[in-house]
Amino acid sequence: MGSLQPPTLANPLGTTEAAHDVLSQLLLGARIAMFVGLLGAFMVAVIGTTIGVIAGYYGGWVDEVVMRSVDILYGLPFIPFVIVL
Repeated sequence: MGSLQPPTLANPLGTTEAAHDVLSQLLLGARIAMFVGLLGAFMVAVIGTTIGVIAGYYGGWVDEVVMRSVDILYGLPFIPFVIVL
C-alpha cells in the first residue's frame, strides 16, 4: 500500500501521506472525544444533582443562594453577545 490511496475495501476512507489508514485514525480520535464528552456529561449530572438535592433539602437561604448563583451563570453566555451589540 502506498500513501494517499483512494478508498478501497481494505481502507474504506483511504490512506494518509504516511500510508496510515484514515478510518483507524478517525476511530482512535473518536474514542478519546467520546470519553471526554461522556465524562463531562456525567460530572455535570452528578454535581448538578448533588447541589439540587442540597438546595431542595435545606430550602430557605440555601435555596436562594443556589438560585441566584444559577441565575448569574445563565446570564454569563449572554454578556459577550450584549457587549458586541
